[in-house]
Amino acid sequence: MHNFQEFKSIFVNNLPTFYSSYEVESIFFIWLEHYGVSKLHFLLQKQDAISDTIQQAWQQDNENLRQGMPIQYVIGKAYFENIVLNVTTDTLIPRPETAELVNWILETQPNSIASLVDIGTGSGCIPILLAIKTTIPYLCAIDISQKAIDIAIQNSNLHNVTMSFYTTDIFSDMVKLYIEKYSIWVSNPPYVLESEKKDMLSHVLDFEPSTALFVPNDDGLRYYTRIIELFIESENAKDLYFELNALTANELATNVQEIYNLPYILKNDTYDKVRFMYIYK
Repeated sequence: MHNFQEFKSIFVNNLPTFYSSYEVESIFFIWLEHYGVSKLHFLLQKQDAISDTIQQAWQQDNENLRQGMPIQYVIGKAYFENIVLNVTTDTLIPRPETAELVNWILETQPNSIASLVDIGTGSGCIPILLAIKTTIPYLCAIDISQKAIDIAIQNSNLHNVTMSFYTTDIFSDMVKLYIEKYSIWVSNPPYVLESEKKDMLSHVLDFEPSTALFVPNDDGLRYYTRIIELFIESENAKDLYFELNALTANELATNVQEIYNLPYILKNDTYDKVRFMYIYK
């Protein structure tokens, strides 16, 4: 039986080479903590033999890790700001930038939020984090994927958030029945252009759901356009928030101003890329 120091070497050497040294360390300790061993315990007990539980977990997970499956999918959980969410390969892994969007919504809504709908909810990360941070009496999430909705329901139950869920296609007429009554709309829709695939790491392409990521090069704004048109039609909708692709953000801003004649605000993310839009009536 290996001790913890020896096991770490085996674990690290099994990971694909595209990970940085920082990522390797992070993956190892996230995995270890998931199975009940803290980083502090590891540092203090490096010469202790690993337990049967760790050995069995390693045998179960090492092939997925070797193939580059993101650690969040391997353990079935992802950290999103200060909360933990269940994730599967049917949902995107929540990104830090999306937590920035949540906080911007709260900053630009000084009064209480009466009702909100998240369009394309995935794991449910946006409405759940919002509901933890503030009281929202009427909260709703929709997604085209029933499997994603199932995970979002798990996460809402995990964090004691009461909300409605609907499986529907944003391009169907039925969607209007589900979202029309909500005053604040938010969406992090598919926005990565097909042409961007060549610059993306294989573990994103191989494991994250492509339908939640990609749009055709010649129709990169299709989800934004549809949501904006529904937003304009809705008598109750007052505010609309988007997460953006920096490559198409300026084109979308031009359309919002020149085609739809709506006021908007753009905001950069922590990496100084144009990442968010707030449209209001």
